[in-house]
Amino acid sequence: MTRRNKERLTTRDLQAIERRQQILDTAKSLFAQNGYHATTTRAISREMKMADGLIYHYFPQGKQEILWTIVGEYSSTNLLEIKKRLATIPDNLPIRATLLEMGSLFLYNLMNDRDVITIVLREQQNLPQELFWKVGEEIKLIGVQITQILEKRAARNEIVAFDFNLMANQFFSSIALYLLQLFLFNGNNLFGLTADAYLESIVNHTLKTWQTQE
Repeated sequence: MTRRNKERLTTRDLQAIERRQQILDTAKSLFAQNGYHATTTRAISREMKMADGLIYHYFPQGKQEILWTIVGEYSSTNLLEIKKRLATIPDNLPIRATLLEMGSLFLYNLMNDRDVITIVLREQQNLPQELFWKVGEEIKLIGVQITQILEKRAARNEIVAFDFNLMANQFFSSIALYLLQLFLFNGNNLFGLTADAYLESIVNHTLKTWQTQE
């Protein structure tokens, strides 16, 4: 929402927007903690100390609409932020710094809201296929950005020109593995490394296989 649009809203409008977000935040926490099926709309209302029926004013389709909104809005916001940040990476940034920047962007954007990732992993069968298709298309666009970044580094002989899509998949799959073990094992770090240390090790290993051999 632009600043201009915000200025046109009444106090009541702003309160409604705030209440809607409170519902989403409360539901997100309860879905992640107790599961989607175990969380009722009444439980969400009681957690907020709100009248039971009021939740349907904001989300007429009830709990299902809340779930879809949480995942959809989070995905859109997060992927947009990643695209914007990737676009700001200077073309002349060395390959090691570039990988650290991209890896950090991916790692911390997903780590910053574990509740949503936990919900997605656990509740896939309750999410519409159209949502996955939409997210998939956005991820493809991000993949194009990353491929272009790697192509420019290869053109400067900083890395070998392999299949850039596979190179990107290799790098980001290694980072995803770190995130997955945190989410699946309730925050327990099986690698025994901080996120920063793990990212450094992945970047160092990646460069050994990507850099031009003299």
